[in-house]
Amino acid sequence: MAGLFLPFTPKAKAIEMKAIGIKKTHGIGPYAAIDPSDLAARMGVEIIPSSWVDTLDPGHRRLLIVEIGRAWSAGSLVVDGRTHVLLNPGHSPERHSPTLAEELVHVALGHAKSQLMTVDGVPMRTCQHDVESEAYAVAVALILPYRTVFNHIRAGEPVETIPSPVPVSNECRAYRTKIAGMWPTALARLRARRSGTTSN
Repeated sequence: MAGLFLPFTPKAKAIEMKAIGIKKTHGIGPYAAIDPSDLAARMGVEIIPSSWVDTLDPGHRRLLIVEIGRAWSAGSLVVDGRTHVLLNPGHSPERHSPTLAEELVHVALGHAKSQLMTVDGVPMRTCQHDVESEAYAVAVALILPYRTVFNHIRAGEPVETIPSPVPVSNECRAYRTKIAGMWPTALARLRARRSGTTSN
């Protein structure tokens, strides 16, 4: 993959390379912005319709959506060798996009699934924070490729208008700008725009 347009810092470069590697595996160019639903189809991952939750009995539905609704964003299950993903139907499209991409990254990179365990009678799920951080960073890199972010910020455009093929929040755009190493440039461009000068 020599000659690719990549971030300057080692961490940002590693994240971008993982995203590019996933895209290459599924026949997508290195600078393409990804719709996670399209990538899911290419990977053979089934997205469970949100209407499935309506088929649950009222008690389980209330538990899933109301009582623990803030505690989960998505869940995945492998059935007959195929991964099925359920997104939290109570979340917005802006959350669904990176959440689905994150689940796909877990699959693509072969991350070990979290496990349910009971501690003193309390059910808990294991969490590897470094794995989760990597998965989210790569997921957002799939949706907002570095070249897109770089060109947008260097042109003096605001972070909030970084183009995306799917709904994402401004917080997600800001995170991507920071993890790509473009945040100082974004701030400098913002100050220059407010003062009526230009910054190179």
